[in-house]
Amino acid sequence: MLTNRTLTAAEALEWGLVNEVTEPDQVADRAAALAAAMAAGATGALGGAKRVLYEGAHSSLEQAMERESAVIGQVAMLPDAREGIDSFLAKRTPTFTGHR
Repeated sequence: MLTNRTLTAAEALEWGLVNEVTEPDQVADRAAALAAAMAAGATGALGGAKRVLYEGAHSSLEQAMERESAVIGQVAMLPDAREGIDSFLAKRTPTFTGHR
């Protein structure tokens, strides 16, 4: 950032700044696939993670840790949490219903 040097895609991947690198003509398809995978997942947990990340960036470490603990407790009470545990123990793919 201080040198204003642009990283290559390979460098960003190697440094852990991005999760994957996709060819330009495959970006839309890959984004749609990732969105579908997230939508099929435990959306309450994903929403909780997003809240914790956002709020953590705007608070002290102590406040962020307290908020994280609270969100974990809330998410653990959702039906998808039970489904995640049950499916793991049964060695099957979970069927998440989402949280609204």
